[in-house]
Amino acid sequence: MRRVKIWTPLVLLLVIVFGVVQNFRPLPTPTLVLTAEDTFTFEGGKVDIPWPEKGQAALDVDGIGTFGSSGGEKPCRSPVSPRS
Repeated sequence: MRRVKIWTPLVLLLVIVFGVVQNFRPLPTPTLVLTAEDTFTFEGGKVDIPWPEKGQAALDVDGIGTFGSSGGEKPCRSPVSPRS
């Protein structure tokens, strides 16, 4: 029982000191390292999109960009109602 009375406060003190030291130590500066190339070019020739002869069309791909558009930008005759 005497050993518990002696060691318990010492262990608690060491745990508290360790916690305080870990809390106040400076953290290393984070760095960002790219693992892939900045740009990527797909093999093959230029994409030829079969645009419609009438009306409007546009093609935009997430992460790649805009491929182009066809037809003038005219507003729709009646607004499209949102889905419920």
